[in-house]
Amino acid sequence: MHSEIGLVDVIFRICIFSLLGYKLYSLIKAYFIPFLVEQIALEKKQQSELLSKEKLLISTQHRLKNQIFTQKQMFILLERNVQIWHKATMDANHQQEQENQEVIQSLKEKRELQAEKMILYTTINESIPVAVEQARQQLTTLYQAEEGKALLNKVIAQLGHQPQHNTK
Repeated sequence: MHSEIGLVDVIFRICIFSLLGYKLYSLIKAYFIPFLVEQIALEKKQQSELLSKEKLLISTQHRLKNQIFTQKQMFILLERNVQIWHKATMDANHQQEQENQEVIQSLKEKRELQAEKMILYTTINESIPVAVEQARQQLTTLYQAEEGKALLNKVIAQLGHQPQHNTK
């Protein structure tokens, strides 16, 4: 009796199995399919978010590349300007050094000329008293004689007839 399965038992088991299948189908339809649809929607949403982030990153990358290119161009331009400025500064410094050397040379020449004139002046100052003394002695010997007195009187007379200049 254990192994005998009847027709009613088979039908009953088929009905129970069908009810179980129907219940599983309704549970799958009620819960699992909406869950899968929701998961698919979430995946699509994440995918669209990732695509928008990728587009944003690509546009940011292009913008950064353009900025880097612009900055490189600006750097090259600034570097050229600095080189031009440096060359101009060096030329101006060189010109200023040459002008300074010319001024120094001119001052040296003036100093040498001044030293020569100072030596000449010193020599003249030393020789003038000697020359004056010699001239005085010669004039004294020349004008102490009678002819000298007559000549001196003549010079004094001529000086007396000259118009006098008023110096105020």
